[in-house]
Amino acid sequence: MDFMKYYGEPQEIIPKMREMIDKKQGFWLTVTGNSMMPTLEHMKSSVYISPFCGRAKKGKIYLSVFGEHHCLLHRVIRCEGEMLYYKGDALVRCEGPIPLSDTIGEVTKIQKSDRIFLIDNPVYRFCNRINRFIYWIKRGISRFMHRVISRMKQTGGRSF
Repeated sequence: MDFMKYYGEPQEIIPKMREMIDKKQGFWLTVTGNSMMPTLEHMKSSVYISPFCGRAKKGKIYLSVFGEHHCLLHRVIRCEGEMLYYKGDALVRCEGPIPLSDTIGEVTKIQKSDRIFLIDNPVYRFCNRINRFIYWIKRGISRFMHRVISRMKQTGGRSF
C-alpha cells in the first residue's frame, strides 16, 4: 500500500491516482476546497481512496475524474442506472448526471488532525450525520441574522 498523501493540481496528481487504482491500490488524498464541509475541511482533512468496486451506493463519498484536469470528491445523492448525482455536504445544488465510468475510487477512511476514522463505523456515521445537520442549522441562522442586520441598516435601526 502507498501511504503517500497526494496533493496538487489535478493535472499533476490524476495520473498518479490512476496508476494506483490500476494497481488495485488505495492512496491518501489531501482535501482541497470547502464543498464537503463539515465532513471534510480544506487542507485539514485527508481521505483514503480505495479502488471503486463498480457499484455506487447513495450516501457514500466517491472520487470521480473527468479527463486529466478535473476531480470531484462528493457524496452520491442519487443513482439512476449508469448515472450518478453528487452533492457536496456544504452545497445546495447537486452535480450530475455523471457517468458511473468516471468514478475511480471510494472514500473508506478520513483523517482529521491525528485521528483516522473508518467511515463505515456506525458511531462515526451517526456523529457525522448530526454534525452535518448542525452545520446546516448554523448556516441557516447565520443567513437569517445577516438579512436582519442588513434590513436594520437599511431602515436606520427601526423595526420592520
